[in-house]
Amino acid sequence: MIGMLTYTVYKMPWGQSSFFLFLMFLDWFLQRMKLLQSTNIRRLITGILCGYALGQCYITILLDVIQIVRDHLGGII
Repeated sequence: MIGMLTYTVYKMPWGQSSFFLFLMFLDWFLQRMKLLQSTNIRRLITGILCGYALGQCYITILLDVIQIVRDHLGGII
């Protein structure tokens, strides 16, 4: 939610969003393979970063889809 609300103030680059999403995946993967036990603070940090990145991604994709539809319809909407 915060990522969506702050989109107009700060548009996160795709690389940074991908990195935050990868961090959450890495935390899950290490725990799943029983290589490293996740802690509550690690889950909190990766969850906040991933949530922020996902919010930014959702808004970016939504705005891109709206632009594609607008271009396809020739400016009707």
